[in-house]
Amino acid sequence: MKEELPPGTNLSEPAPAPLEKSHGSFRFHLMLRTRSIQRLSRHLRNVLDKLTFPEDVFVTVDVDAYQLM
Repeated sequence: MKEELPPGTNLSEPAPAPLEKSHGSFRFHLMLRTRSIQRLSRHLRNVLDKLTFPEDVFVTVDVDAYQLM
């Protein structure tokens, strides 16, 4: 994902979520910052459509998050 990010997009390193473990599952955050949310949203949709995850892994995308919990 990092190599194909739209220009002007910053990607943070993966980090444990503020609530690191919930309901027996560990949680991590990736934060992406950009001025063009439409371009980033299209890029994320394309990347996520190509990836497969184990059945016990859940991916959630929160656009314009107000809280990180």
